[in-house]
Amino acid sequence: MHISRIIAALLKPDPPSVVIRQFINICYKLSRTYLKHKINHGRLDPNFFAISIDDLALDCIAGMFRRNEKGDFVRIKNYFRLFDVESLSEDELLIRTRRLVCSSVNDELFRLYKYEDPSLGNIIRSIKSALKYVPNIFSERVEGEVWLYVEAENEEDDDLPVIPFELIYLRLSDRFSCSMPVRQVIREFIDILKSQKNYQKRYPLIGLAYLIRSLYISVGDTEPVVSYPEEFVLDNELLNLIKESSASVKVRMEKRYVNRKKLPRPIYDGFFRAIEDLLEAQYVQNDGFDYSFFDYVKRHNSSISAQKYRKVYRASFEYLVRLTREELITKIK
Repeated sequence: MHISRIIAALLKPDPPSVVIRQFINICYKLSRTYLKHKINHGRLDPNFFAISIDDLALDCIAGMFRRNEKGDFVRIKNYFRLFDVESLSEDELLIRTRRLVCSSVNDELFRLYKYEDPSLGNIIRSIKSALKYVPNIFSERVEGEVWLYVEAENEEDDDLPVIPFELIYLRLSDRFSCSMPVRQVIREFIDILKSQKNYQKRYPLIGLAYLIRSLYISVGDTEPVVSYPEEFVLDNELLNLIKESSASVKVRMEKRYVNRKKLPRPIYDGFFRAIEDLLEAQYVQNDGFDYSFFDYVKRHNSSISAQKYRKVYRASFEYLVRLTREELITKIK
């Protein structure tokens, strides 16, 4: 049966068990392929979890098939309702199904990492906190996985592989010491990633956490050194700094974008409201990693589609985010 018919049947009340089994089989194959891709590219240690890759692939998609009291597959229905399923081709539906599976896999891996190794969860929290004070790096959630970028995403970078774990571990271990705080480790990590040209200028957050954990274990420690600026900035003060930084960049860049008609005024204003939301989530609430840049843009510019954002607006928005973040870091210091 074609995937279009399977999904259409799955979205109706009381889908036949044969349809459910067929969709589970599709998702299982996608999950297993994605996990093997992670292993082959050094982004997943197959020995970390005490189960086979086959069992892990099933565990990672189990959450997709939880039902509500009406018997609906809530996560699947909510996801595919975002699209006009009938107008999509078989290939497009498979791509969207893969995105849902990848998101589910990454969510479950993140949960399992923190469950199996609480110290890794502590390091992840330390990284998120340290990122508040480290310039020239930003995060975006891609198919459920948080990636750290040291430069704006570009299409040429997509053709390059992600730097292997072993290589970045060796380069970073040459600079590492047991007294080095997480913030400084991240700075060294940024410098290594930016100075090379053979790999992408991005790295998964969970991979960096695993990398930092391995470095501390190599020197006989299990917990990172956490260090923050001596000046203690209260949340309400930080909120004010975010608004000041946003307003400053908005005024400074208005001539370039609005006066020269690169961006319509409503889009431009909405971008800065989105930037304030994004920075507040990441710097104050410390939970902005669960949403993509487009999610924030969509809140204040509902007419922008994902496709139009990628083709027309993404480069401008990412650049304005970077300028505002740099302005904020300067004010914090």
